[in-house]
Amino acid sequence: MIRLGLDHVSAALRAVGSPQTNLAGRVLHVAGTNGKGSVCAMLYAALKHVRLTVGMFNSPYLIAPLDSVKLARGGLDVPTDWNTWSQLDDQLAKSCEGHDLANDLTPFEKQVVTALLYFEHNMVDVAIMEVGLGGRTDATNILERPAVCAITSIAKDHDSILGSTCEEIAWHKAGIFHKGRPALIACSGLSTSVQGKIAECAQDVGASPIMWVKPAELICSVETKQVMHVSHLSSQLEVPLLGAHQCSNVALAVATLLNLRSQGLRIQNGSHVLNETVLSDDAIAKGISKTRWPGRLQWLCTEQFGRILLDGAHNVQAVQGLVAYVNEMIRNDGRAVVWIVAMTDSKDTVGMLREVLSDDRDSLIAIPFSAVTDMPWIKHHPPMNLVSAARSVRPGLRSCRDASTLSDALYDAQKLPGKPQIVVCGSLYLVADFFRLNPQVERLSAS
Repeated sequence: MIRLGLDHVSAALRAVGSPQTNLAGRVLHVAGTNGKGSVCAMLYAALKHVRLTVGMFNSPYLIAPLDSVKLARGGLDVPTDWNTWSQLDDQLAKSCEGHDLANDLTPFEKQVVTALLYFEHNMVDVAIMEVGLGGRTDATNILERPAVCAITSIAKDHDSILGSTCEEIAWHKAGIFHKGRPALIACSGLSTSVQGKIAECAQDVGASPIMWVKPAELICSVETKQVMHVSHLSSQLEVPLLGAHQCSNVALAVATLLNLRSQGLRIQNGSHVLNETVLSDDAIAKGISKTRWPGRLQWLCTEQFGRILLDGAHNVQAVQGLVAYVNEMIRNDGRAVVWIVAMTDSKDTVGMLREVLSDDRDSLIAIPFSAVTDMPWIKHHPPMNLVSAARSVRPGLRSCRDASTLSDALYDAQKLPGKPQIVVCGSLYLVADFFRLNPQVERLSAS
């Protein structure tokens, strides 16, 4: 179930000793409709590069629930200590007994609490927390004195929960701001009214400073990386995350790191502070160049199906970024595309298909995705309904069909005349299915 509100998670945190108190001043809190995972991944890569002990919590998970939690120490990823995690999970369960909470926390609330306990147990120098849904009433919004609060983007998504206008959605996202704590906002694509709503929320709680972050300058882009320049950073950036939309995310990540650096945060396991000596401009650039964020505009080579573009774009704004990249890197070469898509039933499927299907030479194969562990309420849109919607959006489409499985769809795509480029997209849950089907192409635990 999805439950917004802080009462249950706050009570659970009190029951386990309030780990968020010991993490005060050490957490980077990131909200936004799209891009927040990319920003978190860049922050993690940069802080890992300078050998800090850093934790990261993301939502949703990619393949298995504990994919949501990462830890690095001494410049290396540290595999999740299953024994410690289980002990902390047991501690949470026992502490909640007698508080009417034992069977009343959602899986996401449990993950948030256990992740904070895990980061406290490992004495992280910095923790990075990605908002699950919205912000104001999201379970992650129980932090004390976050080091930085950041918003990546505002667009329509989860309309039935967050509201039908971007201003309503902005009100939810801006609910993560705290009195006296930095509020950083990526301003690319924000209307005047949305900026006004965010500024109003920040001022109401006394956030300070309030910083509007402009996108990085894109110098050049190739298939494996993008080269950018960011204001206030002396070093040029080579970013392995693709798509022009990353200019905004990169700038926000850099601004967050520079702000964190200015705070002089004391490192837990030593006498040093997190200043320019530890986190130099060059170190930030080198760290970001090592960012890994699987399933987001990612080219993969498979033995059976050749080169495939994989992207978890799951709402209209995200799909627009995907299509812009496809137009530049694939259509400019005269190639057609076969889109293999699965979508969650709560999404604006017609809006997403309208963005994707812009060329009659393209083909579409609609499929389901697998059941999602711990989230039985997540359902895929019926493939036949996607096919009907696609035909209404683009009647002249070369080929439009459904398939029972991802494997069947990939084999069908190979048989299409002209060998169109295969693009797998529409949902992170479909991305997860792809990695399960092709585990050799991506080792999620690799550094």
